[in-house]
Amino acid sequence: MFKKSAAVNQRSLLSGADRKKLRRALEGAFGGGLGEEGVDAVLPNKVGELVAAKVPAPGRAIIYVHDGWPIVVDTSGKGDIFPTCFALWRCPTILPQVFVKHPFVTTYLVKGADLMLPGAEVAAGLPHFN
Repeated sequence: MFKKSAAVNQRSLLSGADRKKLRRALEGAFGGGLGEEGVDAVLPNKVGELVAAKVPAPGRAIIYVHDGWPIVVDTSGKGDIFPTCFALWRCPTILPQVFVKHPFVTTYLVKGADLMLPGAEVAAGLPHFN
């Protein structure tokens, strides 16, 4: 009836070199909306405990946890990183922002409707859509 919780196979503390590598990966993946201040907000340089939690096969995902809060998920274990909601709370400018042109549409969006591109004002930093 309920989905089983995800098991974590292995947890390991990351060294300073691995922390710097993850910080560079964050800058490379989200460089446009994430400056040096944003990287420091998401993953402080030498503050706190950084843990890599590995999910067993077939997922092979790696969840990077900073002080008990998951901040980044590597879905394939090969560097395809995505921010979590906790990372977005720390630095909301990681992802590009999209603004709704018509304010009355937001009531439908809050209820779960999909946003179509003609109803959105595309901010700078998004790729061109056809």
